[in-house]
This record gives sequence, structure tokens and C-alpha cells, in this order.
Amino acid sequence: MRRHAWLLPAVGALALGVSVLAVARGRDKDDEADKLKAAAAAAPDVQKLADAAGDPAALKKEAAVISAKDELLPIMWSFKPRAKGGLGVGAKGEGIELKLIGLGKKVLPANDLTAQGADLKRMAEVTRGIAEVTPSYAGKFTKTPAEAKEWKGYAEDMKKASDDLLAAVKANNGKSIKDVTNHLNASCNDCHTKFRDN
Repeated sequence: MRRHAWLLPAVGALALGVSVLAVARGRDKDDEADKLKAAAAAAPDVQKLADAAGDPAALKKEAAVISAKDELLPIMWSFKPRAKGGLGVGAKGEGIELKLIGLGKKVLPANDLTAQGADLKRMAEVTRGIAEVTPSYAGKFTKTPAEAKEWKGYAEDMKKASDDLLAAVKANNGKSIKDVTNHLNASCNDCHTKFRDN
């Protein structure tokens, strides 16, 4: 009997580990559900921003209203696939972020541009709307005036690239779409690299 006494602590430790993992998984599911709810709550406001993308005065006004009531992260989650709470692109609801990355890798043929034109236009409008509201959150995600200036600079890059993307989509210009999408992705990546931990 004493030969197997060492098994009891090992079995107990294993059981404890399994229960800790189960609690952590439960918490992850709760967190994911909370994120989906927050993204769903922010989605109508993101749609309003996108609707105003062609009117600078209306967009600025909408951004001021939305930044006063919504957190930035649920707004940013609009870039996720539709199945994960984002707005999505096209019938399948591909994530805007993934679509932008894909567009930066190759020039879409003219027939694909025509077929996807309305979806690409809406994606560019959503991106432009989010770019307009992003500078308002500098105080929450930065710690110094220099960081706030840098945050706003990235947001300005995102605005410019979004405007350029919208123009390229309207012109049905695959090469320009690829080029400006790479610029847009770079501005997003640079900002995330600098401020993700904030």
C-alpha cells in the first residue's frame, strides 16, 4: 500500500490543474461573450461613422458624439470577422483587418474589383470612420504629451490612407488599392506596436 502512496498527491495535483483550467476556460468564454456584446453595442455607432465618411463636417460631429459614449476597443473590434462580433466584409463576413492585409498582398483583377466594389467601398468607409474617432482616445492610451502627439499622428496617417483607399476603390484601381492598403496596414501596425500595452 505504501508503494503507491506517492500517487495520491500526484492525482490531487492533476485534479487541481484540471479544475483551474476549467475555471480559466469558463472565464475566457465569459470574456469573449462580453466582447461580443460590447462590439454589438458599438456597431450601430460605427455604421453611423461610416455613413458620414463622405462628409467631413458630419463625420467630425459624429465622432465627437461617439467618442463621448463608446470605448475605443469595441469600436476597433469592428475590424474582426462578423462571426466574432465585427462588421465583416461581403457575404461571408470576412474580417476587415484580414481583408486589408489580403488586399496589400496582390493586385485584384478588374473583374474582382467590380464584383467586390460595394463591399470594398463600405470597408473603406468603416475604416475612415474609425480613423476619425481614434484621436479622441489619446488621453486614455498615452502617458505623455509626446505619446499623445504620436498617437494622433498615427490616426492622421490612418485617416489619409483611408481617404486614399476610398478614392482608389471608387476609381476601380487595383494597383492603388494595393499600395494604399499597405500604407494603411503599416499605420495600424505601428500604432499597435507602440500602444498595445497601454
